[in-house]
Amino acid sequence: MATLLFLGLMVSCTGWSQSPKAGQDPIPASIRNAYKEWRLADAEALLKTAIHDAEAKGPPDPRLHELLSLLANVEGHLSHSEEALEAAKRMLAVDDEAFPAGTRTAVVVMDLSTVAAYYKMTGDDEAAGKAYERALDVAREANGNPAVDSLLPLCLFQLAHFYNEKHRNADAKELLMEAVGICNGLDRQRAPGCSESRAELAELYHQEGNFRAA
Repeated sequence: MATLLFLGLMVSCTGWSQSPKAGQDPIPASIRNAYKEWRLADAEALLKTAIHDAEAKGPPDPRLHELLSLLANVEGHLSHSEEALEAAKRMLAVDDEAFPAGTRTAVVVMDLSTVAAYYKMTGDDEAAGKAYERALDVAREANGNPAVDSLLPLCLFQLAHFYNEKHRNADAKELLMEAVGICNGLDRQRAPGCSESRAELAELYHQEGNFRAA
């Protein structure tokens, strides 16, 4: 679980196409410092104030996505699962407004994966599965976008891992085989999800007694 959440956050926190000018941190220094010093309650309070101010400005403030992303992270660390999910869903709503169907970006794909992980934290596995499936659908729709294409193995792995946990081994295996095939054709062998897909596929082969394939 922690691995999946980390994989999602490491990309979803990297930026948004409408973020402030290069070199300008969308997160105020007071919030960054509170987070770095692990003063999570302070960071939570500061983030909520900053988000309220950003939302009051009218059209989506370029900072809003990053603020909501960090708030979800902070709430997760505080074990506030419901609050983390709510912040992540608000973050995704910002994405949906900014990127209509057909213009999805890597950030949208990863935010969907992050929302799925928080659904799992709250115990809503059905919603988590739907979010992982939607992330994969969006990644497939963006075929030809290099930034999104490189995330396809990760989306495949996350959904496969979810299926594996639900004992849908055949479905998981099909997705993992697709992920490994994509990874084998990538220049970057360390693309997100590649090593995880190979390891999980090998484990499935071991469970089947297919040691040669593993």
